[in-house]
Amino acid sequence: MPFGDVFNAFETHLQSLQTFDDLPKEDWLKKALNSEQEFAPGPDDDKNELNRKESLQRWFSDQRFVMEKKYLTRDMSVLTNPQKMKEYVEQGV
Repeated sequence: MPFGDVFNAFETHLQSLQTFDDLPKEDWLKKALNSEQEFAPGPDDDKNELNRKESLQRWFSDQRFVMEKKYLTRDMSVLTNPQKMKEYVEQGV
């Protein structure tokens, strides 16, 4: 989990998404919330199957959409003035 201010892109930027990975959004979320059990390693799994299941656990994770907020300015008056730069940075904290 990142430090600082974060947002969930699945909730904020992808609200109108109907399908994800060829699954309805609701089914994908159910699978993501149950990924540790659904893709749990079995006692007879070989190395390739273990790697596949581990990858699927990460792929079907709602945490992959949690991102740290980044702040960007192209305002030259901010970039060239130390005081304005300081104020800009403090606003983001």
